[in-house]
Amino acid sequence: MTKFKLGNRSLERVIGVNPLLVECVERALLVSEFDMTIPWMGGVRKAEEQNALYLQGNSKADGYKKLSYHQSGNAIDVIPVLGGYGNKEGFKHFSKCMFSEWAKMNTGKRLTWGGNWKTFLDMPHYEIK
Repeated sequence: MTKFKLGNRSLERVIGVNPLLVECVERALLVSEFDMTIPWMGGVRKAEEQNALYLQGNSKADGYKKLSYHQSGNAIDVIPVLGGYGNKEGFKHFSKCMFSEWAKMNTGKRLTWGGNWKTFLDMPHYEIK
């Protein structure tokens, strides 16, 4: 089985993200069948960056009145290296890896996945509630 790990660019993009989320991604990569990466703006975001995504229709949080979990470092986006945003199988498989590893970590906190949301599907998104 191939064991994946975060590359240098992804490691730069997770600076400031909750260490529990980063650890979970790293652990999930070790058991994943898909190589994953942290996309641009997939880690911590400033208010103006969040607002730009909101204005593009890519987020429900405007960054000012409604904050994103990305702004506090309690969210991370992860996408498949091959097929990117279109690789639905990769997203679903990786979510299983994430939840399995999260359970093993026994953090006492709840992990949610944007791929399970009903009103705004966000396949790359994981956050700590």
